[in-house]
Amino acid sequence: MGILIVAYNAASTLRQVLDRIPEDFRSRVEQVYVCDDFSTDDTYLIGLGYSQTRDDLPITMVRQPRNLGYGGNQKSGYRMAIDDGMDVVVLLHGDGQYAPEKLPDLVAPFETGSADAVFGSRMMTKG
Repeated sequence: MGILIVAYNAASTLRQVLDRIPEDFRSRVEQVYVCDDFSTDDTYLIGLGYSQTRDDLPITMVRQPRNLGYGGNQKSGYRMAIDDGMDVVVLLHGDGQYAPEKLPDLVAPFETGSADAVFGSRMMTKG
């Protein structure tokens, strides 16, 4: 399973997003792809530094050669994950607007074989 984190000018939040990936979930993650969409801040350097100091999450840092926009950055990240053989890829945002704490709940239907796709919403209430 892979995690795709799309990021643009997320220097102030990226480290916290990575830290919020549950400790007991990390062993199930084959690769984290952090795709920096040509940020004008230190997003890439912060992600690179994080990847060099933590050994519990395999992180690939990508800095796009130009700003691809939100969709283009996602497509680039998904392509990388697919090329690496990931059969499940979970999208997170570098600014934390999607809760990493929900990762176990999101992937549970894949693990039980009860779903082929799962979509979360931060706008809906539980129930």
